[in-house]
Amino acid sequence: MSVAGHRKKYILEEDELIEKKGTYAAWDEDNYIVMSWIMNSVESHVAPTIAYYTKAKDMWSFLRKTYSHATNVIKILQLEEELCNIRQGDQDLS
Repeated sequence: MSVAGHRKKYILEEDELIEKKGTYAAWDEDNYIVMSWIMNSVESHVAPTIAYYTKAKDMWSFLRKTYSHATNVIKILQLEEELCNIRQGDQDLS
């Protein structure tokens, strides 16, 4: 599901709207929609760590900080190297 395709990307990028002229109600509704998408997209062990957030932007920021940092890149490269070095007897598996 594409957040941008549903015109909800602003929820993850912009700050909360000030309550005026009905725009806050629309923002609030979209915020809850995006929050539900996020909750339904993460693995079950991750959901409790973000359940207390009240803004989708904050949920997204937490997930980005937690799961997309340099150590993940290092771990991926390490796993790729290990996969390349797997052998069965005298034969490479790669």
